[in-house]
Amino acid sequence: MHQALLIDEIIQIVLDLCLDFGDGSTLSRASRVCRAWRDPALNRLWHRLIDVTPLLQLIPGLIRVNGVYLQAFESPAHPDLRALRSYSSRVKHIKTRQSVQLHPSVSSLLSSVGNGLFTRLTTAQLSLTNCHSFCPMLGPSDKLERLDLDLGFKNSILPSTNNAASELLGDLPNLTSLSLRGSASEQVLRAVSAVSNLRTLSLRISTSLDSETILAISAFPFLTGLELHAVHIRSTKLAEKWTARGGAPCFPSLKSLSIRARIALIGTILHHMQSDQLQSLYIDIEPVVQSDDSWTALFNIMKDKTPFLHDFTIDHHVDTDPIGLEDSNANDSNNAPVVPNNATAIDFEDMLRFDLVRPLFKLHDLKRLVFDTTPPIVIRDEDFTQIATHWPKLAHLELGTVPTVDPRWVPQTSLKGLVTLSQKSTTLISLVIPIDMITSVDVVIPKQSHPANALRKITITSLTPPDATLMAKSLDTLFPCLQVIDGTSEHEMEWSDIQAMFQGLRAIQLAVRG
Repeated sequence: MHQALLIDEIIQIVLDLCLDFGDGSTLSRASRVCRAWRDPALNRLWHRLIDVTPLLQLIPGLIRVNGVYLQAFESPAHPDLRALRSYSSRVKHIKTRQSVQLHPSVSSLLSSVGNGLFTRLTTAQLSLTNCHSFCPMLGPSDKLERLDLDLGFKNSILPSTNNAASELLGDLPNLTSLSLRGSASEQVLRAVSAVSNLRTLSLRISTSLDSETILAISAFPFLTGLELHAVHIRSTKLAEKWTARGGAPCFPSLKSLSIRARIALIGTILHHMQSDQLQSLYIDIEPVVQSDDSWTALFNIMKDKTPFLHDFTIDHHVDTDPIGLEDSNANDSNNAPVVPNNATAIDFEDMLRFDLVRPLFKLHDLKRLVFDTTPPIVIRDEDFTQIATHWPKLAHLELGTVPTVDPRWVPQTSLKGLVTLSQKSTTLISLVIPIDMITSVDVVIPKQSHPANALRKITITSLTPPDATLMAKSLDTLFPCLQVIDGTSEHEMEWSDIQAMFQGLRAIQLAVRG
């Protein structure tokens, strides 16, 4: 062997290539080339584990009977586990959803191994409904930093998975990121409430989440990222508890919040939050009709509590069938929409409107703004001047898509709005916007665009098919950096023509400049 192949830096490059372009057998053979290559090759081979079966096969006398791993009758009471220790200590990442069932005697044997088995493990992603008996092999672990557990969504809480989760959570001193989904027991919730060193936490545990857990995690001093599914949590009780605690910490370090809940609870959390560094906010609002007052209350809280917000998304969808929208038969009682008992007959103007968003004009650092709503937010051409004025750093804007070809859903924007954006919102890189093609034909398009306009991607939806020639020429003129154009799927042929014409115009420009 050439001496250069014994230089550590070169060994690393060779083995990385084996990892990227070969399979496990390549690294296995590399580990047998020489002593200098053995450990680096094996470390890469066992670095990431998606199947724990190879490890279990290293336990002397272990057999599988009816899907359960157990020790053979003639196997030693204290088998030699040196090989298991050697290889498990090389694993840094585990991700498995495979079914692994260990006999209690095997679990007990593995949990009794001194100093643990996975001494270098840093991340683990497990489906505990399939491998809860495997958990004793993971602990104790002072290196595990990120843990993702699927507890299973069942009508009732699964004791086996929840017991395994709570035991594992109790012995991870350096855990900084935790994700739980499924149905969690009170024991698991109490274990979560005690892991106060967490930096990021995701709790998608349906109705098993309680207000006491939210109260506990709000005091975590280092928590910067939080995801909650809390549709069932009522805001009044939580607000009372926070008020009763006086000056106790309440999300003092939060920078990112993703929450699915009723709008009142979202407002309550933001109101009591002590951090003024929130940069990302994603709200998935329970699909019920919201009044103007509830939207305004939320946005007024955000105005004061999220001054440095960069990224804001509203995800809110109302069933369009029961919504009473103006149409040509509005006065015909036989054609009036049928409204369920728990719904309210509203028209398009009663939904989220851009004028309700005005409190957010104070958030001058916004870079990404998404209104993923059904129906789309009501916005008019004249509103785009306000967007450019108050959000000068905006790079990504989504104003929703036309959800149906129902003629009652008519966008209030036209090509005139695109003209305003092209001239005044020059930092915009991507845009999703619904447009009324009928009123767009009368819009006068300027002969030249703003030289600093940076838009590269646009998605346009409409009720009626676009005029391919008009749209291609308009987009070519307004957005000199535009590269990607998407449109309504129902008008696929027209948008294919637009894309072809647009590329043709750009090719002509290149030829002229060349």
